[in-house]
This record gives sequence, structure tokens and C-alpha cells, in this order.
Amino acid sequence: MNAIAEIQVSKAPPRTIEEEQSIIVAILRDPGMIAEVGDRLAPTDFSSHDFGLIFGRLRELHRAGKPLTIPHLTEAIRGEIDDETLGRELSECWEYAATFLNIKPFVADIIDKANQRTLLYAFSEVDRVIRHNQSTTSDVVARITNVLQSLKDVGPRKSRLNFRVIGETEEQTSQMRRYLIEGWLRIGETMNVIAASKFGKSWFVMMLALCVATGRPILGRYRTRQGKVLMIDNELHEGTFDDRLLRVAMAMGIERSEYAGKIVNLCLRGSLVDLPALSAELMLVEPESFDLIILDAFYRLLPKGCDENSNGDVAALYNTIDCVAMKINCSFICVHHSSKGNQAGKSITDVGAGAGSQSRAADTHLILRSHEAEGAVVVDAAVRSSPPVKPFVMRWEFPVWVLAEDLNPGDLKQEKPRRAPKGIDMDAPEDRRQAKDREDQERLMDAYRKYPEGETQSILRAACGLSGDRFKVVNGKFIQNGTVEPIETKKGRQNVVLYKLTEVGQVGQVGRNTTPSDLSGYTSVSQSDKSPPYRGDCPSDLNGLLDEKCNPENLSDLPPAPSWDDLQGVDFSDLEFLE
Repeated sequence: MNAIAEIQVSKAPPRTIEEEQSIIVAILRDPGMIAEVGDRLAPTDFSSHDFGLIFGRLRELHRAGKPLTIPHLTEAIRGEIDDETLGRELSECWEYAATFLNIKPFVADIIDKANQRTLLYAFSEVDRVIRHNQSTTSDVVARITNVLQSLKDVGPRKSRLNFRVIGETEEQTSQMRRYLIEGWLRIGETMNVIAASKFGKSWFVMMLALCVATGRPILGRYRTRQGKVLMIDNELHEGTFDDRLLRVAMAMGIERSEYAGKIVNLCLRGSLVDLPALSAELMLVEPESFDLIILDAFYRLLPKGCDENSNGDVAALYNTIDCVAMKINCSFICVHHSSKGNQAGKSITDVGAGAGSQSRAADTHLILRSHEAEGAVVVDAAVRSSPPVKPFVMRWEFPVWVLAEDLNPGDLKQEKPRRAPKGIDMDAPEDRRQAKDREDQERLMDAYRKYPEGETQSILRAACGLSGDRFKVVNGKFIQNGTVEPIETKKGRQNVVLYKLTEVGQVGQVGRNTTPSDLSGYTSVSQSDKSPPYRGDCPSDLNGLLDEKCNPENLSDLPPAPSWDDLQGVDFSDLEFLE
């Protein structure tokens, strides 16, 4: 009895608050999670009375076939937990929801700690009974036996990682997954289709869907494996979708009977759901129900609070898609838009609005960019599990795209300079480079004007349309000459670096969109006696920044201020505005 006597009854029992919070939030964010835990956990397993009560009500709602939403939960639990307490407890842990990967270990840990609490309370009671001589030994043994039999079987903790030993036998070597679209997409993989808004990408994926549904080669070139297609569309009304599909099929020479029953449509226009909620419903679909699921358009599936420019947020969405693909054993196509501006100067994986993880997470990143020829596009792709895809050109012949083998895929449409600065010969290579530098600097400066309080690199890069490498070069020059400064700060719980115009950068903006007459009241800052100041008065907000030589009383003999056209082509990058 010494072991029982040594139990520290006053010691706090083991608790699992964080795991319980994670499971509750996971169920609210993704109702499909209830199937993973509903039969194993009981409200009494929770160390928190409130979370046990919440879980019990969620399980009752699920068994009654009702939605597992916060409004329904609030109604079901009214009178037991006040709304303020419920909102506070959920908001504190909303970002820490369990996932399909870790929810089972969380459940096992909750049950294990519940068993420990049961033992602790049982032995404490046995200790009390023995100390007060209130029972016989046989009664104590029977009490302990009943407690032990009531414990839930957690089983030994095992890693859920599926390790494989490679090379011991030929049979152990896994085969490559079969192609759904030869050279582009295998079963279980995800492919992005990226193009500018209103570019014809939805028409293009309808062609892909019809080819897969009928087993026809895409554009007569890329063979497909016939399968059933689910097209989830959140932009078109049902009538518009049906009309488009019929037009595309007729233009491709496909009879309705050929794809009847092979294409299924889910129209979400007017009743939008986000990707986590949609994935929870798709997880309930029987395996092999579909061979291809198309999400058009991806941006409308982003959950509230998700940052399109956050690599972590976007990668989490693609992880969710992978879970559904594994469950159904199908492929996914995500239709998304590119950033604004000309895309010709970007690498394939840099094309696409938002975080770079979207191109890295997908197995195929297929992009459509404008060709020099009117109505033509260049198709290019970065692939993970296939040989490199050779770029090709398509021409738009409403309502379908057709191969344009007469056009060179290398002739991407280039962005024309806004205006050749005075004194610049655009035929000279060095002058062209300088003009390009000025144009890129101007585009980045426009982005900084949109965000006067500063922004992250990813948002600024998306706003100006520069590639990642080009942005680093241009922004690096701005930082070097004091036009821009990096500022470390916090966004939510994350440490981020914002880039913002300095006072020098803001001064450098004076006159960009003004006429010469608008500049007459301003005085230029001189670097030395070789660069005398011009006529004018110093604006009040620059008094502390200008050289003492800028006294208006000493400027009577100076030449008149130059016109705006006279300033074009002058390189100010080497001037040091401030001492």
C-alpha cells in the first residue's frame, strides 16, 4: 500500500487543453474531421468542462444531420456557455486547428490523459478508504479492478510515418502513377492553369475536360486517359456554363452522347464555399468517383483571412487538395489568374498572382502568355514528374483554341516602353537597357505610391509586375541610394520586413506628374557649386533638409527653372541629396 499512500492528491491532474482546443476548432473549420474522432472521444474525456460540452453538442448536431457551424453551435449550447465566453475560447485558438495528419495522435493523447485522471482519482479514493478503515481488502481490489476495466484502450504509441525500404526486391519498387494527360498530369497530381483575367483559360479547361471525358487527345497532340470529370465553377451561372460547354463540344466535333454522364458540374455562383469547407464535403465522396476535378476559379475558394501572398497560407490549401486527391484517387486542375502587367520577362514559375508556393506546390504549372500575333498565346509549363514540355502556340478561334504551328513560341509579346526619354536612341543596346531600367524603376515607384505606409516584397512585386530577380535588382538600387528603407515589424504574430519610401524618396517624387509651371515654386537641392540651385522658394516641409545655399534671397541672378522636358534623360542616381 506504500505506492498508494505516496500519491500526491493535491497535485494538479494531467490536462490536454491545447489538444482539445485544436480538435474543436478543426471540426468547426472542417466538419469532415468529426468522422475521425466522433466515435472515439466522449465529452468526459476532455479535461476542460467547456470544451467537453462543446464537443458533445457538435457530435449531437452531426448525428442529427445539422451543419457544424458556429451559429448552430451557439444555438445548441445557449444557456450552458455564454456567447462571450464561447467566442473568446474559440478565437484564442482559431489558428491552431488539428489536421488530418495529427488529429489521431491528439485524440490518443486526450484519451491517455483521461485514463490517467481516472486512475489518479480512483487511487485517491482508495487511499481515503484505507486510511479511514472503511472497507475490506477484497472491496478495495474489486474497486481497483472495475476502474482498470473502465479504462479506454489507447494502444501503444506508433509513428504514422510510412517508411519504405528501397531496393531489397524488384517487387518493392513502386511504379510511376499513370498519366491522365500524357506529359502534363498524372493520377493524384495537381496542375495549375495560369493566365491573365478574361484571357480564355476557362474555355481552355472546358476543352481539357471534354478531352478527358471522351478520351480524345488534347489539340490532337497530348493523349488522355478517359475518365469522369467534376467541374466546380464559382464564376458562371448554370445556364452560362451549359451554353459554353455545348458550344465548345460542337466546335470540337463532339456529340452530346459522347460525354453524357462523364462530366459533372457543381455551380457555386451565389452560394460560395471556401476550399476547406469544400474539401470536407469532397472527403465524403467515394473513392474512384472522379478521375479529374477542376477548380475554376481558385481565388474565389480562398477562406476568409487567407493571404494570397502568404506562402504558408497557400501551401496549406494545396496540402488540403492533396488530401482529397489521395482519398478519391483523382487529379486536380486549379485555374488561377496571373498578376497585372506584361508576363514575357518572367520565368514560368513566377507567373501567377500571389505567393510563389502555388507554383512549387503543384506538380505542373502551365501558363498562357500573349504572343506577338493577335489572338495567339504561348503555352509553357514547368513539370515535376514528366520530361520537359516544349512550348507551343495556340490561336483563338471562338469558342476554342487551336494549334498554331506556323507561329514561333519564342515570339512572346513584349511590353512597349511608355515613352522613349529625350535623347535616348531606342535602337542602341545600351540606350535600350537604360530605358528598361527607367521603366522598371517607374513601375516600382508607382507601387510604392500605392502603399505609402510600406508593404512586403511579395505585395510590392505583385503590384509592379516585375519578376522576382528583377524586383530585387531595382529595389536594391532604391535601398542603396536611400530612396527606400526596410523596416522590421510584426504582422499578426509573424515578423515581417516592410519596404517604404524614405523622406528622400518622397522628395524625389516632386514633379513626376506635374507641368513645368507647377515646379516654379520649388528649389532644387544642390550637391556642389557645380550644380547651382534654381529660382524659387523652399517649400515649408523641406526647410530642414535643404542646403543653406538655397536661401531665396540669394537667387535673383540665377537662370530660370528648366522645363520638365529638359529634365528627361538626366541621371540623378549619383546625387546625394542629404549630407
